Amino acid sequence: MKCFKHNTTAHSNLKMQMLISKFGLSGYGYYWCLVELAASSGAEYRVRAEKEWKFYFKKLLEIETENQNDILEYLAETKLIDKKSLLKGDLYIPSLEERSDEYTDKLRRKSRQGRDNVRLDKIRIDKNRLEDIREDSEGKSPPSQIAKKFFSDKNLQNQVIQKISDKYNTDINAVTREIGKFVDYWTESNKSGTRQKWETQATFEVDRRIKRWLENVKGFQKQERKIL
Repeated sequence: MKCFKHNTTAHSNLKMQMLISKFGLSGYGYYWCLVELAASSGAEYRVRAEKEWKFYFKKLLEIETENQNDILEYLAETKLIDKKSLLKGDLYIPSLEERSDEYTDKLRRKSRQGRDNVRLDKIRIDKNRLEDIREDSEGKSPPSQIAKKFFSDKNLQNQVIQKISDKYNTDINAVTREIGKFVDYWTESNKSGTRQKWETQATFEVDRRIKRWLENVKGFQKQERKIL
């Protein structure tokens, strides 16, 4: 979509007023960044999780993951974005179809494509720019890649177990049992067998998830240092 309709009174909409009240203008601005991204770079107004769009905004807008999640959860609950898609890690804004501009409609008719199949290859996120952003973050891989490696690499799991045992001064067998439970829980497959439980989350940071898991287990104390 080349452009979309934006009402000059959008800010006075009740949902927008609640959004501003809850998250300030930064939340309002973040929502419209989502709309712009879905309109310019989404196939059928959907940006897939594998595009790492949350990581992109984290670096581009300097917004923390937790703040993003809070705003996204509110947007999903108020149906400003699609809730089911968000649970899969996708960004989907169905209402954008109604905002389709005249230029896009003409292009679709000319190319004899369906309403949801307009070519978007020239206006996708600049992949090179996204790679630059990742390099700027000291070479750290996106959360999904870290999680995928952790759950598939037994040696990495053993390294984490050893680090935790040293930090907490806890018997390594106890740590091994807890990490085993953690891995078993989050690698459970969905009904169709296409995804593991951790892959169905909007975001998954292994380090934070392990800390939270251990904080709920007697004998472990909260630590601020990173595990991974």
